[in-house]
Amino acid sequence: PERPAVPEAGEPESEVEQASLFGGEEADASPESTEEGVEGEAESEEEIEVEEVEPVVLPDRTHEIDGYTLTREIYQNPAIMRLRTIYPTIRQVVEAGTLTVTKGGNVIATDVPWSDLPETLDNNSDRSGVNVQRYKGLGEMNADDLYDTTMDPDQRIMLRVTAEDAMAADDIFRTLMGDDVEPRRNFIRANALEVKNLDV
Repeated sequence: PERPAVPEAGEPESEVEQASLFGGEEADASPESTEEGVEGEAESEEEIEVEEVEPVVLPDRTHEIDGYTLTREIYQNPAIMRLRTIYPTIRQVVEAGTLTVTKGGNVIATDVPWSDLPETLDNNSDRSGVNVQRYKGLGEMNADDLYDTTMDPDQRIMLRVTAEDAMAADDIFRTLMGDDVEPRRNFIRANALEVKNLDV
């Protein structure tokens, strides 16, 4: 079909302008420039490059209660990444609303929100025969305790320390014990929930 003599509002005035609007660096409307050699034939939809739209960047949010600012870095938090991994497994528990906890066929708790489930299970766990002790150093331990927890070849864990590990340890030591507070705060926030066997 023939093009109108006067372009409509917002319509490109030539195929040259049309090509430039879709990201073409140079455009030629002559018959020689088309693959089929048909005069005035425009490029096919497959050949038109569409400029990718940048994703929308969500602004940082400030919690209304304690003024804590949630930044996009929260998605890199190890705890959040782990939750995203295990959520499909615990989804039914989370969406169930309240739960009934039983033990040996006996009901020990009812109408328990999923957020209170760990505490409920902990309060009703069997700790018979378990003796918890805390020592600030090996020198405070009795000889039998030291052997059972540290020296027994069947129980102890020995790690090989290499130069690469020493460098990483030195970097973490400087982060946690250095004079610069901000890196230490960021490290604690990112890894606090991943700590195992914390002695405080």
